[in-house]
This record gives sequence, structure tokens and C-alpha cells, in this order.
Amino acid sequence: MAGRPVIIAIDPGVKLAGVATHEDGELTSAFLVKGVDALNTASCVWNELIGQFPIDILNGAELVVEKPQVYRQNLLRGDPNDLIDVAIMGSAIAAHFSNVVWYLPREWKGQMPKSVVERLIKEELSPEELEWIE
Repeated sequence: MAGRPVIIAIDPGVKLAGVATHEDGELTSAFLVKGVDALNTASCVWNELIGQFPIDILNGAELVVEKPQVYRQNLLRGDPNDLIDVAIMGSAIAAHFSNVVWYLPREWKGQMPKSVVERLIKEELSPEELEWIE
């Protein structure tokens, strides 16, 4: 690894988590990991990562995780208690890393709908990077 550290980005979910890895500023992989509950999903993500990187690389990696956020009652879609399990999943992964950065959804994507965020992200990716997510 020459230069910038490995960055691992996690979109935590209870039964499905999105993972993207970056090395030297380039997207190197993007994948989904399925589990049966928050802790199992976190374990499955960790197993995927240790299959992809030597442990010494992971020890120096930066983990970026979306921090669940409860919105005002009138904006809620679903039970806010569901976010507790999402936070458990993200925290279980974060426990493996010494360098963790948490972002609230509004800090990295604002209040844009998911479809708009996906389109904007895809516009910025190279053809090679697009292959990782499609």
C-alpha cells in the first residue's frame, strides 16, 4: 500500500449492509453482505473484509460508517426503534477499527432522495468503478 490508507465505507443495515473499499483513492470493491440480524450481519461483513485484506492492513484502515439518525416525528417512516439495531450493526463493525468516522446522512448526502444520490454518485464514477456496483 503506497500512499493513502485503505478506507472502508459501510452503509449499515440489520440484514443487509453495503460495503465499499478504497485503496490509494480508488474504489477497489463494492458489495452487499447479507445476514440474519444486526450482529450476524456485522460478523459477515468482518469475515468478508478479512478475506479481502491482511489483518495489518485492516488495523491501519479508516472505517467510515453512516450514523443512524432519528428524524422529527412528522418525518418518520417506520419505527424509530428499528434504528437501534442499525446502530448495533455499525458499532459491532466499528469495534474492530481504531480509526472510525461516523457521518449523519445529512452530512454526506443532505436531504436528497436515495434515487438522486445514487444518480449523482454514478455520474462521478469511472467505468471501472461502475463495474464494482452494477
